Amino acid sequence: ADHCCARRALPLSRSLPAMSDNAGIYAIIGAAVGAVGTQVSGIVQAAGKGRARRARIAADAAAAREAKRRPLYEDLIAATNEASELLVGLRRIVEAGNRDPILLAQYNKPVADVMNKIYSIATHVRIDGSERASSIARTVMTDLMSTPEKLPADQHASVEQISAEISKLRQAGDDLVEAARADFGG
Repeated sequence: ADHCCARRALPLSRSLPAMSDNAGIYAIIGAAVGAVGTQVSGIVQAAGKGRARRARIAADAAAAREAKRRPLYEDLIAATNEASELLVGLRRIVEAGNRDPILLAQYNKPVADVMNKIYSIATHVRIDGSERASSIARTVMTDLMSTPEKLPADQHASVEQISAEISKLRQAGDDLVEAARADFGG
């Protein structure tokens, strides 16, 4: 009784399909491979779309950074040029030997204003600028902000001192132009 309900193991030759049945197996395998291929194709397309989306996001972020940085760089370059021109005027007066306190005092407010402007813009560049521009802004803030504001009031300021400050300002402006070219291409 136990024999009739028990399942008997088939010999190996009977458990494998006959050679004529191979076509069916190939069809099943082909369908499975086709399904996997379709899934792989979908995955590759999704990955491609993901890369394109990430590239778009990166390009948008770069454009936003440039839109924020460009005016800061331009303003800082303009301010360093303005300060340089003010100091050139002051240097001419000192070179001429004119130490009139009233004449020298006329430079106090404009030089102080432009130096404050430089300091303010340089602070923003340090925060929002590239590493290179941030380094230049740091130099502007430390090296240039200590002395030039006092030069017009200093009746003993020498042509050399004023010239040194002009050189620093011009160098900072040139460095900022190079940083802008590197950041924005051009």
